[in-house]
Amino acid sequence: MKRALSILILSLIIAPSVHANDSAAEMQERLSTQLANAEIERDGYHAGRIAGTDDELAQELLIKAERSWKSFMVNECKRIADGERGGTLSSIMYLQCAVKMTKARRDLHKNEQ
Repeated sequence: MKRALSILILSLIIAPSVHANDSAAEMQERLSTQLANAEIERDGYHAGRIAGTDDELAQELLIKAERSWKSFMVNECKRIADGERGGTLSSIMYLQCAVKMTKARRDLHKNEQ
C-alpha cells in the first residue's frame, strides 16, 4: 500500500516529465535526458555570465558559487531521494529533484545576464 501511494504521489509530482504508463527505467531515461539538457543550458548561461565581465574577482566568485550550488543540489536531492531508500523510486526522485533545481539555476543565470 505504501509503495502504491508513493507511486501515485510521484506520478502527480512528475506528471509533466514522464508518462503514467512508463516503467521505472523509462522514467529514469526520460529524466536523465531532461537533466542533461538542463545542465547544458545552465552551463551555457553560466559561461555567458563569466564571459560578460572582465572583473577577475567576479569571475572567480561566479565559479565558486556554481561549484557550491552543485554540491548543494546533489546533497539536497540525495536527501529527498532518501525517503525511498533502496527502492526504485529513489533514483527517480533524485533525478526529478535535480531536473527542477537545475532548471531553476538555469533560469537564475538567464535572468541575470
